[in-house]
Amino acid sequence: MNITPTKTGSELVIAISGALDINTATNLDNELKLEGIERLVLDLANCPHISSAGLRVLLRAYKQMSTDNRKLELINVSREVCGIFD
Repeated sequence: MNITPTKTGSELVIAISGALDINTATNLDNELKLEGIERLVLDLANCPHISSAGLRVLLRAYKQMSTDNRKLELINVSREVCGIFD
């Protein structure tokens, strides 16, 4: 998995390429330094699979961002990945 972060002011966009699973979830978790971030965007265009370990990282980020009405957005989510949120 490759993680490409782009920070602009208080916005952090992270593009994820590859599966977000038990082997890679820690990499994303380490990249999520959310202090001072008002808007977090995770671009999943090239992420074909998210396991329960990956979902845990996303939920932790959501909980951190939901304080003080900060925003977390998932964009370019494939139909397959979208199924884990049903």
